[in-house]
Amino acid sequence: DDRAVNPLHAFVRKQIEVFTATPEEMRQPAPGRKQPIQLHQVGLRCIHCKDKPKESRVKRAVCYPSNLCRIYHAVSDMKFDHFARCKNLPPAERATFVLLKTEQDLNDDKKKKQGRTSSTSRYYLESAAKMGMVDGSGGIFMQSCAGAGAFRAPLLPKPHVSEAACVATVLAQQPLANGPISISPKTFLPPTVSLQEDTDIHHLNGIHCFVRKH
Repeated sequence: DDRAVNPLHAFVRKQIEVFTATPEEMRQPAPGRKQPIQLHQVGLRCIHCKDKPKESRVKRAVCYPSNLCRIYHAVSDMKFDHFARCKNLPPAERATFVLLKTEQDLNDDKKKKQGRTSSTSRYYLESAAKMGMVDGSGGIFMQSCAGAGAFRAPLLPKPHVSEAACVATVLAQQPLANGPISISPKTFLPPTVSLQEDTDIHHLNGIHCFVRKH
């Protein structure tokens, strides 16, 4: 993390843990969610709030990203909406958070920030795949718990395969097989795969949807 993302993101990632939903978590209220939480669905939560009473937690102490590409946005939301107000964040960690956030605000240049955001979101996607997370129907699951409807987000199998090809394969969402999937460079470069996905409209603005379609 320290080599791939800025200090504030590296710090926030240390304050978050990945978990899979148990029957108890499925019964927890989830205001604003359009779909119910599923058994074994992957969630993210603040390590300082996880064992605290619900009334002591502030907004976004727990979240369930809808897919791998949304993990970066979920953590960014937690960064601003949760950790800036977290009542259970220890004083030393709070001081570090405030310092890092202030430094980032002072150093941010809009053009550089846009490029960094793109590379950071790719890092989130790839690191989640390395942990064994896969896209499934209605959420993210760990590969070992994923059902027939899950999809595998493959890692770069060889150094010479481009990052763009990897992301294209994630978007193509290959069905998860029974056992490891063998990936060759040809897997990443099929001759007639459209970049457009049915879910684009839910995640991208109009111009991006149009460009991906064409």
